[in-house]
Amino acid sequence: MKNRSWKLVGAIVLIGSLVALLALTVHLIRSTNDASRELDDLRAEVARQRTETTTRQSELVAPITARVNDLSGKVKEQADALADIDALGARVSKLETGAQPTTQSTTTPATQPVAPPPAQPESQPAVEPATAEPQSQTPAQPIAQPVEPATAPQPSAEAAVEHAPQPVPPEPAAELRPSPTEPGVVAATTDERVDEGRFLVLQTGIPVGIETFELQRSGEGYTLASNIRRSGGPLGTELSQALTLDANLQPTGYRLTGTVNGVAQDVTADLEEGRVVLVAAGVRIIEESVQSAPAAVAFDGASPSSYVLIHRALGATVDKVVVERTILRASQRDLIPVRIGPSVPVTVSVSGLKDLGYEHRVQFGTEADVAYYYVQNDIVIAVAVPSQALFAYRQDLFPKGLSLAKRTLVEMAAPMGVAEIETKFVDQGVTLKGTFTAPSSAAGKMPAVLLLPDLGPFDRNGDAVGLETRILRDLARRLGQQGVASFRFDPRGTGASGGDYARLTLAELEDDALVALITLSHDPMIDPTKVFVVGYGYGGLLAQRLGARSLFASGAISIATPARSLAESWVEQVRGRAEADGLSSADVQALVEREQSFLRFARSTQGTWADVGLEAAREALPWMNELEYARRSQFFPLPLLRDVLDVDPVDAARAVQTKMLFVQGDTDFVVPAAGAELFVQAAQAAGNQEATSAVVKGVNHWLRVQPEPAASLNGHLDAEMDWSVVATILSWVTPTPIPPSGSPSGPSPAS
Repeated sequence: MKNRSWKLVGAIVLIGSLVALLALTVHLIRSTNDASRELDDLRAEVARQRTETTTRQSELVAPITARVNDLSGKVKEQADALADIDALGARVSKLETGAQPTTQSTTTPATQPVAPPPAQPESQPAVEPATAEPQSQTPAQPIAQPVEPATAPQPSAEAAVEHAPQPVPPEPAAELRPSPTEPGVVAATTDERVDEGRFLVLQTGIPVGIETFELQRSGEGYTLASNIRRSGGPLGTELSQALTLDANLQPTGYRLTGTVNGVAQDVTADLEEGRVVLVAAGVRIIEESVQSAPAAVAFDGASPSSYVLIHRALGATVDKVVVERTILRASQRDLIPVRIGPSVPVTVSVSGLKDLGYEHRVQFGTEADVAYYYVQNDIVIAVAVPSQALFAYRQDLFPKGLSLAKRTLVEMAAPMGVAEIETKFVDQGVTLKGTFTAPSSAAGKMPAVLLLPDLGPFDRNGDAVGLETRILRDLARRLGQQGVASFRFDPRGTGASGGDYARLTLAELEDDALVALITLSHDPMIDPTKVFVVGYGYGGLLAQRLGARSLFASGAISIATPARSLAESWVEQVRGRAEADGLSSADVQALVEREQSFLRFARSTQGTWADVGLEAAREALPWMNELEYARRSQFFPLPLLRDVLDVDPVDAARAVQTKMLFVQGDTDFVVPAAGAELFVQAAQAAGNQEATSAVVKGVNHWLRVQPEPAASLNGHLDAEMDWSVVATILSWVTPTPIPPSGSPSGPSPAS
């Protein structure tokens, strides 16, 4: 019995052990399976993370690779551009080598004409800061790379500007600079070179010419010799001039030879003993006595070295008072009074460093004929002729360029009653910056306008580098004083906006403007039923296209917009200027045919100017040279030029069914006043009875009063925008504007 019990116990223990072993085995099997699954999951996660890592690396590397490729392309473009600069440098060196001044008698000084380069004769297009130099260069950089506009659209806001180091110009001979007590007196008589330099001439920020000059002491007096080469004018300018002076730096004789717009020049002048005799092509043109003041010679704005001489001759006399002289202008065959204003402080900026300089205003005869010269360390460093958009600066002293701005203690961003906010928006990945202008206080929602500049390198204010028109800025502020808000922005590739100007297209301009219009319409301060698009020049074409395309536009206003395509306007401007310059009918026709050949060439191209290149342009157009290529390629991007050349603005107006207003000045030399009525007739014939026009009497292309006939681009840019233009727009946008000084014909509120 006992044995059976032990056997039973043993059996139970054995069975229990087997059960436990079985349970352990099952647990181990399950654990192994779980571990295997976890391992599989871990392997899958690792594989997934590897895939994501590879994908992420591709996403990160792809743009970097693209950026590297893009930079590689830009490096190649820059290398090509540097090669162009080197080639031009060789040509300029050859030009300067052949420009040796010669000392002649005091009655008929002479110098050798500039040796032309191997290229064919040059010219310029019918377009184009100049009071400035280019901010950014297109791949074709044949002359220089200035860094900033030379006349900033806005004055300096600094109470005291830091005096930073500048490129140190060579000190002028101490005895040459007249003293305040004895203007013009020079003691030494030893033959020596006193001053020499090189001016780079820009028009609307585009390099168009070079002048090299040398002032040399010669016996008892001095000789100033210079060589001028410009692509300005229908056929360009190549001149050599020499001026002899007495010991007091007063002119005694003058000689000019060369060509201006294809017309040969051979002019001599005798200015001794208070008598002026001018002989041109062997014919005595002027013979007059000058009693009021010593006479001086100036070759208009084409010769910056003339201002070097004027400043040296006047000495410190002109620093504090207005000085009056008599100027003999050889090119225009006239003897006129000139008023040189006292010094006005300006800020000279070079590569971000600032220093003090001075501006002198030079008025030739009338208020419309004005130039400025700028002085630093007693040296003339720059010359500006705003009405011609010309600016020249001493490239030998400032190889990287310079900028000039009026020096003020306090900068008023906007006139009283108006607030301005700097803002930005993004279109197609490009950041565009602009200015929102509105009344400082407003009750309820306001009407608003979107302001669009002319086509070309014009910024939000209607300014180009070196050409300060202030058209859109002044219009925005004056509208703001009357309760109308506005937004204006820098087109892509210009001003502070991003984007590549060289690749700009009409579609991009239109899309950017549309985004700006929609953004303005949705501003909580704005009445969306009263938002208008205002375009100046060919910006009016954009205004019409937006008026036809967008429901957000309550109407479109075109100011000084041609009623012809750009190609037609281009050719007609060349014809008009050539005829105004007195060229023969055969020469006028030759110029017209040349411009037509250029436009045909532009239509046949693909890509940008960098893709085309100077050599291909020269092969198709044998008259093309470096200066001419730089001028044309840097002013108008080739894709935009192709897009807009043959677009008919009148056709664009036919497609608009909202309100339209066409504003035109009747002394506009660029755009005929009759074009405004052509727009209205076409729009009304297409069924739009809300189209109307307004021709403002006595107003020129720059919306300034011009009392003289429309015979030039002389723009009265020193004057304020005519208030009647603002009143015309106001009466159309809002029915109850507040007239300044109690009358729409009164002075500008912004003044």
